[in-house]
Amino acid sequence: MAADPELRELLVSVLSTVKRVERELDLAHRARRQLQLRRPHRHRPLPLRPHAARQRPDIFPESGPEAETVRMPVVERPADDDE
Repeated sequence: MAADPELRELLVSVLSTVKRVERELDLAHRARRQLQLRRPHRHRPLPLRPHAARQRPDIFPESGPEAETVRMPVVERPADDDE
């Protein structure tokens, strides 16, 4: 190829730079590199036992599985002006 050592060194330098730039511009390579550089995902450890049930407010303290069934009050609807 090039007989001059300085020209050969320049050619090798230019070729390595062009290859590096091509790799940097390669979208698939960039995506793989971003995945490699990403922080590792920390998994939250699963609880050994389920959480305790939350206490519900006592709005209807008499209600429960054995409580008597109570009818819901009828809600009056506003009259439609279209009819």
